[in-house]
Amino acid sequence: MSRLRVSLNLRSLGWVMAKKPLTRIVMPIDGHIRQILKVRDQGDDVRIILIAAEYFDDPPYEDTRILEQRYSIHPSKQADFNEVKQTLELENGTTFETSLRTLGPKTDKLQLIFIRACPPLSNDRYLLNANARDTIVELSYCAAPACTPILGVFVTSLDGPKKVAGSTRFRQVFINLKKYRLIIAYSFLPFSLGRGQLLHQMTNPVRINKGNVPDPQLTNPLLGLTSLEARNKTLSAFEATQKFMLQSVANKLPKEARLTLEKAGFDLWTVNKLSKKLGKFQR
Repeated sequence: MSRLRVSLNLRSLGWVMAKKPLTRIVMPIDGHIRQILKVRDQGDDVRIILIAAEYFDDPPYEDTRILEQRYSIHPSKQADFNEVKQTLELENGTTFETSLRTLGPKTDKLQLIFIRACPPLSNDRYLLNANARDTIVELSYCAAPACTPILGVFVTSLDGPKKVAGSTRFRQVFINLKKYRLIIAYSFLPFSLGRGQLLHQMTNPVRINKGNVPDPQLTNPLLGLTSLEARNKTLSAFEATQKFMLQSVANKLPKEARLTLEKAGFDLWTVNKLSKKLGKFQR
C-alpha cells in the first residue's frame, strides 16, 4: 500500500506558532517603559540582544544603521570552557564578530560580558512591545532630569554567586535561566551626552564579514571572577567609561569646566558639581 503524504500549511489555516518567550530588561522613563535588553534562553545557548543605538559611529562605517547587536553564550565544542560571542550587523551588510573564552561559568565564577552606558532612551525604538508570555525585569531609574544608565552584565552558573559583592555605588538584579545566571549591576552617570558607550573583553581577534583571522586565539580562556573581584571590576569599569565619555567631549566644554574636570580626573563628584555647565551638551 502506498503512503499518502499530507503537508499542512498551518499559517494558511489561521494557526500561528507562538513566539518563544523572552526576558526583557526595562526601565521607566518619562512615563513610558523603555526596553534596554532582551534575553532569549535556549538552554545551553543564550542570546542577549541589545536594543542598540540607531547608527554605528566608528569610521569607516559611521552613520550606518545598526540592524542588530547581540551576545551569545554557549559551551565550547572543543574544550571545557564557555564562549561568549558578540555579533554586530549593519544595514550595509557588514558584520563584526568578537569572541571571549572563559572558564567562569564552568567553575562557578562570574564572567563580565559587557559594560554599557546607554544612549538616550527617549527614542520610540526603546518602547516596550512585549508578548504576554515574556518575563519583565524592571530596573529603577534616575530621578535627575538628565542621566545615563550604565550596566555591567555578568554570567555565571546556577551554582555561582547570586550577586556581585555589595557596593553603595551600584544596584543589581539577577536572572536565573535554564543553565546560567545573569547578574546586572547598574548605576547612573549624572549627565547625558547624546550618545552611548559599549565595552567588552575578547580573547579572539575581531572577525569581519565571517572572514578568516590570522590567529584564531589571542589568549587563553579567562579564569572568571569572584564576587569581590567582580565588584572591583564593575566600579573601575564604570569610572573608566564615565571618564572616556567625558573626555570625548571635553574640548567642547567651557574652558573653566574642562580644566576643572581634567584636574579632578573626571571623578563623579566633580561632574555633579559641574552639571549645570554640562547642561548645554545634554540632549
